[in-house]
Amino acid sequence: PARPWRAAGADAVARARRAIDELPSPHAEVLLLRDVLGLDPTEAGTILGMAPERLRGIRHEARQALAALMA
Repeated sequence: PARPWRAAGADAVARARRAIDELPSPHAEVLLLRDVLGLDPTEAGTILGMAPERLRGIRHEARQALAALMA
């Protein structure tokens, strides 16, 4: 999961990071833990104090919001 971030150009990564910063706190945190750092749902859920099932729902919402911001 973290590999695409390393392969992306610096401009694309900077643009994505700015868009992530615009997301509400739980959404941004979930994206950073899961998609940037590559943690599995159990690890990320433990850090955030939420069940992996709830984390999956927030991740889905966060990805939709991020896509809209970057469109």
